Amino acid sequence: MSMYDTHLTALAGAAQRFDDVLRSGDRAAPVPSCPGWSVGDLGTHLADVHRWALGQLTGSEPAPLAHDDLADRFRTGADELVAALRARSSDTPCSAIYPPDTAATWARRQAHETAIHLCDAQRALGVEPGLPVELATDGVREVVGDLYPRQVRLGRIAALARTVVFAFSDAPGEATLDGADGGGAAVIVTGRAEDVLLLLWKRRALDEVALTIDGERAALDAALATRLVP
Repeated sequence: MSMYDTHLTALAGAAQRFDDVLRSGDRAAPVPSCPGWSVGDLGTHLADVHRWALGQLTGSEPAPLAHDDLADRFRTGADELVAALRARSSDTPCSAIYPPDTAATWARRQAHETAIHLCDAQRALGVEPGLPVELATDGVREVVGDLYPRQVRLGRIAALARTVVFAFSDAPGEATLDGADGGGAAVIVTGRAEDVLLLLWKRRALDEVALTIDGERAALDAALATRLVP
């Protein structure tokens, strides 16, 4: 399966599970990882993000969704986004949040956006999330290789001074958060891909995950104190 198909499958699956949450869960439940928001607020936000992404993909503003119920509005919008992505090849040109400016970027970005917010909603309702390892490792690589550089490029944060390497205990490979000094790894952090991803998205605190930290703890602390994602 291509990565484009993998991301589309992940997006469709996470949207289905989020739809289930909206239909069966307490929409008034507070979301600890999004202070001030309820599960319903989270659903409205994600529905709006999907609509915005569809507009970026197609180059035109989508028609408003005429549904009274949030779950119906969310599901219709998610289905339209997935259908639009499936109707295009991965290299179809479009405006995107980071390179490449193709449909592949939106399949990837929305797969991760939906999966992270699904985790938010599930934890709000007392359900421990479970992210597929392949999706979680790719999510970590998106943060360090695409979202963090974009934050720096847009002037939202200053570049980190030291390099942090994240290695996965449950998958091959690693992901590098490059420091401005251009040096080697100041610290190597090893843990489950899901734990690393949720840590980088500030969905889990450092003392909530089992990690091995080899090197300068201060370099890791500096990275985690920075707004790496939008």
